[in-house]
Amino acid sequence: MPSVVAILVLLGPRVTLGTTALVAPLPALVSEAELIATGTVTEVRSFWRAGRIVTRATLSVDQVLAGDTPEHAIAVDSLGGVVDGVGQQVAGAVRLGRGDRVVLFLQRRAEAFVVVEMAQGALFLTGPPGAERLSRRAFGLQLLGDDPEPWPTRLDQLRARVQELRRERQTGGHDARSR
Repeated sequence: MPSVVAILVLLGPRVTLGTTALVAPLPALVSEAELIATGTVTEVRSFWRAGRIVTRATLSVDQVLAGDTPEHAIAVDSLGGVVDGVGQQVAGAVRLGRGDRVVLFLQRRAEAFVVVEMAQGALFLTGPPGAERLSRRAFGLQLLGDDPEPWPTRLDQLRARVQELRRERQTGGHDARSR
């Protein structure tokens, strides 16, 4: 009988922890973002808003790849965090930490910016200035589908591709979502 139980457990339904989303290709992220910026997270604080914990990160903007912002520091909100010993974690939501160097694809909301397409809209930078490498972190986000084009691995490649996609959009070139 124990072997039957073991087989049923192994063949039974699978529980997946996380959030599932369709892959957001780079052209779609560029199209959705009002602002694409690089910078360093200088401050992180969490607070309650409408029964949920929200974490606000302050991004010291180093460079704007698309869009514009008059501020040198911007607020970026994401769901989840810890307040007074109570924690909430949202699978797929970006978790920024003090000192993180990032590229963020952002949309403006009432009080702050938010990252588009959850964790897909955040790239983490490593390496020295001029030779920064890009990495992605899923934060529990399970992606469905394949990305139609390879992602740049360096910041200079991303900057060039973002400029190319913005030019195409302005001149009526390829639809960013159809790539």
